[in-house]
Amino acid sequence: MPRFEPFYGIRYAPSIPIGEVISPPYDIVDDAERSILAARNSANAIHVELPAERSGFADRYESAADIWTSWLRNGTVLYDHDPSLYIYRMTPPNGVSTIGVVGALSLEPPGDGILPHEETIPKDKTDRLELLRHCRANISPIWGLSLASGLGSLYTPATSAAPAVRVVDDESVLHELWIISDGKVIDSVCRAVAEAPVVVADGHHRYETALAFSEESAMLPAPSTGRDTESGVASSAVDGLAEGNGAPEHRTSISPSGGRWRDTVPGTGAGMVMALMVELSQDQLSVLPIHRIVSLTVPDFVGSVGLQVAFASQFELKDIGPLNITRAMEVIRGGHMAVVSQDGMWELARRRQDGEVDSFLVGMAIQAVAKSVGGGDGIDISYTPDAAQAVDAVQRKEARFAVLMRPVTVGQIADYARRKTRMPAKSTYFWPKPRTGMVFRSLDSPSGN
Repeated sequence: MPRFEPFYGIRYAPSIPIGEVISPPYDIVDDAERSILAARNSANAIHVELPAERSGFADRYESAADIWTSWLRNGTVLYDHDPSLYIYRMTPPNGVSTIGVVGALSLEPPGDGILPHEETIPKDKTDRLELLRHCRANISPIWGLSLASGLGSLYTPATSAAPAVRVVDDESVLHELWIISDGKVIDSVCRAVAEAPVVVADGHHRYETALAFSEESAMLPAPSTGRDTESGVASSAVDGLAEGNGAPEHRTSISPSGGRWRDTVPGTGAGMVMALMVELSQDQLSVLPIHRIVSLTVPDFVGSVGLQVAFASQFELKDIGPLNITRAMEVIRGGHMAVVSQDGMWELARRRQDGEVDSFLVGMAIQAVAKSVGGGDGIDISYTPDAAQAVDAVQRKEARFAVLMRPVTVGQIADYARRKTRMPAKSTYFWPKPRTGMVFRSLDSPSGN
């Protein structure tokens, strides 16, 4: 099973207005939002999380490394004094919180200990790999789901104290962070995580990139600045840190219960990745559906009848009238799926009541549509958690049809995990999303003053 360790977190200095510098994860930020975030504060995390080209630098990754290094040197960000775990709670306006703990998760190929949650849509991983190579830091956490029952009860009592960070984001979600440096609590949490598999729920590409970088780093010779003696991973801590920014020098961390983390600095090295660990439990997670928006890139010969035939292979269809966004919203609020097209709308009821998730059957139906227009090259699928956006795309004739989905249940996620089976791509949308900038993790050992 994977290890889970405390680490020396790097956080914004108290003088930095945290509300101006946090950002969403890179993969849900479009160009317009990036511009807004970048203009909000020169220290906004987006400058490193999703870097832009700058004059005088070979590429945007070199630019990101320069910004990150300057933040470390000028005191924009500071190391915490002790290796810690970080309780992270997200509370949207509806009051249903998601709470987990951020730590350093050991990297290993998917198998018994690490379980991928769903298939991924192929995309270029070079971007995240180059950022990791240049900055040698985890700027944002992946999201892991632990099958350890009762994990949340080990750290939630600490939330009775005032949080170290409290900020509301642009979606009116409250983000709170508590620092755990108590050895007994750290020991109990890390032992619990290590006793059960971890499902990679969000951040599959970042996990795969971190694993690739770990393997790449293990083959490199150690530079003169030192080496992580346990993992063999070369380290190169940033010299010249701002006054007061150095964490304690290498030390042995021993918990009161006798657990020994490492003879070097815990939670460092390329063999680990920063992860938000949440117990796989109904009261710990909020899962939204991801709706399908389908466009045809060839002349449309499908028609209303052809669309109904394709979906009738997997679903019973009930005509719910012409295209109408109000009616469509009523259907999904009632817990049903629907096909919304320019020719009309149909409520969907599954023909099969087996263990497959809805996204599998919808994928089969969309494949049937693709075959009718000459295969996959004639169809384009995009995804959104916003049902109104999906319907609007059809109304504007930017899409041929949309499929409004139901959310996957926590029970289904757990069932797939225990069977070590991946759900189809884009089956789940975990929300709220952790903000980048609440805490960072360096791969290198913190240097002393």
